[in-house]
Amino acid sequence: MNRRVRILLTILAVALFALLASEDGREGTDDGAQNAVQVLQPGYRQWAKPIWKPATDRGESVMFAIQATAGAGALAWALMAVRKIARARKNG
Repeated sequence: MNRRVRILLTILAVALFALLASEDGREGTDDGAQNAVQVLQPGYRQWAKPIWKPATDRGESVMFAIQATAGAGALAWALMAVRKIARARKNG
């Protein structure tokens, strides 16, 4: 199996695991920050609102998993490009 295919499958497996493990009822950092602001500044009014919010928490988890997968893919691509350039310089 091609090395790139193995890397892609590993990234997809990690994203799938993150997606399935996200149903444990923990509070996200956005919710935690919102609660902290409400405690520290009870009269605070939000000055920016999301353009679009998924209808369910599951949709939000899916979007996060997609973003994480895209970021990991971009990082893997960049590292492979740097490695390829380094090999080309080494070989002359």
